[in-house]
Amino acid sequence: MAGSYVDCHCHMTAEEFAQAGVRALVSVTERVGELERLLRLSERYPNYVMPCFGVHPIQSKAEGYRSVTLQDLEPALEKFEKYKDHLVGIGEIGLDFTPWLTPTAKEREEQLKVFQIQLDIAKKLDLPVSVYSRPSANASSQLRVTPTEVNWESRDTHGHLPIYDLPGGGSQWPSHL
Repeated sequence: MAGSYVDCHCHMTAEEFAQAGVRALVSVTERVGELERLLRLSERYPNYVMPCFGVHPIQSKAEGYRSVTLQDLEPALEKFEKYKDHLVGIGEIGLDFTPWLTPTAKEREEQLKVFQIQLDIAKKLDLPVSVYSRPSANASSQLRVTPTEVNWESRDTHGHLPIYDLPGGGSQWPSHL
């Protein structure tokens, strides 16, 4: 694979996404409703679009953005199990304790619960995670998210992408091989 690249964190379902000549895409979701579209793209472009599924800590609504709730996660729970053989990872999940987004301890605790549940699912399914972490590095580092690997080439044993812990919190898949 000399000279090849894998974009290991993209939002293919976002309007701003444009193909840039990469070898494969590990595409994440932010909301439950994005999964079926991403799976269709994965079926249409096998070994190119590698789907991850997760519920992002920031959710949008007509009035703007808000913190994720357990109610947002609930419809995703059955989909993790149903589509586990189609996923290369769980993501994008994580924490965002921006004060205007999570002004109360209750909101931060609920966001932590949503994150921890998804980490538990990733562990159960033996899948890596794509972690989003803004002003919450201390909280996510306390959860001890450890580096892992994801098969990306034909979902077999030929290629692995390590996840690296970043200084200041969070994890990141490398942007090239």
